[in-house]
Amino acid sequence: MVRECHPVVRRVRHTTGFGKRKTTTYTMVSTTECEGVQQGTETYRRVVSAEHWCVEIDNVNGHADQDQRWYRVTPDVYQQALGQRLGTQLAFEPTGEGC
Repeated sequence: MVRECHPVVRRVRHTTGFGKRKTTTYTMVSTTECEGVQQGTETYRRVVSAEHWCVEIDNVNGHADQDQRWYRVTPDVYQQALGQRLGTQLAFEPTGEGC
């Protein structure tokens, strides 16, 4: 980014008095206004979040009370789970819990 400045003339209001005797005058004030602008091609680092591959498992290790548990897995395990019918046992090593 490059700072680019240019002159600006602003109208400033001045009020004196009160009630019916209030008078307003205006003056012009010259100032400089600067802003950052892109010049040419600038490189920047874009932060991209990693992909998450998740599977939902019921009856974890045969325990019926551990239903609807989500595990983060590798893309290979995800593809393997995607091809299975509902209720089929699946053995895998999770890379993390929750999704």
